[in-house]
Amino acid sequence: SAQCTVRNINGCQKAYGVDGSHTIIHDSNGREFIIVNYCKYCYNTVYQGEPLSVVKYVNNLSDIRIKSFRYDFTIETAAEIDNILSEKYNGKTHTGHYFNKIK
Repeated sequence: SAQCTVRNINGCQKAYGVDGSHTIIHDSNGREFIIVNYCKYCYNTVYQGEPLSVVKYVNNLSDIRIKSFRYDFTIETAAEIDNILSEKYNGKTHTGHYFNKIK
Protein backbone atom coordinates (compact mmCIF):
# COMPACT_ATOMS: atom_id res chain seq x y z
CA SER A 1 0.00 0.00 0.00
CA ALA A 2 1.46 3.34 -0.99
CA GLN A 3 -0.26 5.10 1.89
CA CYS A 4 0.16 3.82 5.43
CA THR A 5 -3.16 2.39 6.55
CA VAL A 6 -1.96 2.11 10.14
CA ARG A 7 -1.04 5.80 10.24
CA ASN A 8 -4.56 6.64 9.08
CA ILE A 9 -6.08 4.45 11.83
CA ASN A 10 -3.73 4.83 14.82
CA GLY A 11 -1.30 7.59 13.87
CA CYS A 12 2.30 7.12 12.76
CA GLN A 13 4.05 4.35 14.68
CA LYS A 14 7.57 4.91 13.26
CA ALA A 15 8.85 6.46 16.50
CA TYR A 16 7.86 3.31 18.39
CA GLY A 17 9.93 0.97 16.19
CA VAL A 18 7.03 -1.33 15.30
CA ASP A 19 8.43 -2.61 11.97
CA GLY A 20 6.97 -6.02 11.17
CA SER A 21 4.09 -5.68 13.61
CA HIS A 22 0.59 -6.22 12.35
CA THR A 23 -2.86 -4.72 12.68
CA ILE A 24 -6.14 -6.47 11.92
CA ILE A 25 -8.99 -4.67 10.16
CA HIS A 26 -12.38 -5.84 8.86
CA ASP A 27 -14.23 -4.84 5.72
CA SER A 28 -17.96 -4.12 5.49
CA ASN A 29 -18.65 -7.84 4.91
CA GLY A 30 -16.83 -8.81 8.11
CA ARG A 31 -13.81 -10.32 6.32
CA GLU A 32 -10.53 -9.98 8.16
CA PHE A 33 -7.42 -8.40 6.66
CA ILE A 34 -3.97 -8.28 8.24
CA ILE A 35 -1.78 -5.22 7.75
CA VAL A 36 1.98 -5.71 8.23
CA ASN A 37 3.88 -2.47 8.89
CA TYR A 38 7.18 -1.51 7.28
CA CYS A 39 7.66 1.78 9.11
CA LYS A 40 11.22 2.39 7.94
CA TYR A 41 9.88 2.90 4.41
CA CYS A 42 6.40 4.23 5.35
CA TYR A 43 4.38 1.48 3.71
CA ASN A 44 2.49 -1.65 4.61
CA THR A 45 1.25 -4.86 3.03
CA VAL A 46 -2.36 -5.95 3.33
CA TYR A 47 -3.01 -9.70 3.48
CA GLN A 48 -6.30 -11.52 3.34
CA GLY A 49 -7.07 -12.93 6.80
CA GLU A 50 -7.85 -16.44 5.58
CA PRO A 51 -4.83 -18.50 4.54
CA LEU A 52 -4.53 -19.36 0.85
CA SER A 53 -4.37 -23.12 0.52
CA VAL A 54 -4.25 -25.21 -2.63
CA VAL A 55 -2.59 -28.18 -0.90
CA LYS A 56 -5.53 -30.48 -1.68
CA TYR A 57 -5.25 -29.56 -5.39
CA VAL A 58 -1.55 -30.40 -5.78
CA ASN A 59 -2.34 -33.51 -7.84
CA ASN A 60 -4.54 -31.49 -10.23
CA LEU A 61 -1.84 -28.85 -10.53
CA SER A 62 0.78 -31.53 -11.21
CA ASP A 63 -1.41 -32.85 -14.03
CA ILE A 64 -1.07 -29.52 -15.84
CA ARG A 65 2.74 -29.80 -15.67
CA ILE A 66 3.46 -27.61 -12.66
CA LYS A 67 6.66 -29.21 -11.40
CA SER A 68 7.34 -27.41 -8.14
CA PHE A 69 5.45 -25.50 -5.50
CA ARG A 70 6.50 -22.70 -3.20
CA TYR A 71 4.80 -22.07 0.12
CA ASP A 72 5.14 -18.66 1.78
CA PHE A 73 3.84 -17.90 5.24
CA THR A 74 3.47 -14.56 6.98
CA ILE A 75 2.11 -14.53 10.53
CA GLU A 76 0.98 -18.16 10.87
CA THR A 77 2.28 -20.11 13.86
CA ALA A 78 4.37 -23.25 13.37
CA ALA A 79 1.34 -25.36 14.37
CA GLU A 80 -0.90 -23.61 11.81
CA ILE A 81 1.71 -24.14 9.08
CA ASP A 82 1.98 -27.83 9.95
CA ASN A 83 -1.82 -28.20 9.91
CA ILE A 84 -2.19 -26.36 6.60
CA LEU A 85 0.47 -28.45 4.86
CA SER A 86 -0.90 -31.71 6.26
CA GLU A 87 -4.49 -30.72 5.33
CA LYS A 88 -5.55 -30.85 9.00
CA TYR A 89 -6.26 -27.12 9.27
CA ASN A 90 -9.77 -26.64 10.66
CA GLY A 91 -9.98 -22.93 10.01
CA LYS A 92 -11.37 -21.31 6.91
CA THR A 93 -9.04 -21.08 3.89
CA HIS A 94 -9.46 -19.74 0.37
CA THR A 95 -8.14 -20.85 -3.01
CA GLY A 96 -7.37 -17.41 -4.40
CA HIS A 97 -7.86 -17.20 -8.17
CA TYR A 98 -7.29 -20.92 -8.74
CA PHE A 99 -10.88 -21.53 -9.86
CA ASN A 100 -11.33 -18.25 -11.74
CA LYS A 101 -11.03 -18.96 -15.45
CA ILE A 102 -9.23 -16.54 -17.75
CA LYS A 103 -11.62 -15.29 -20.41
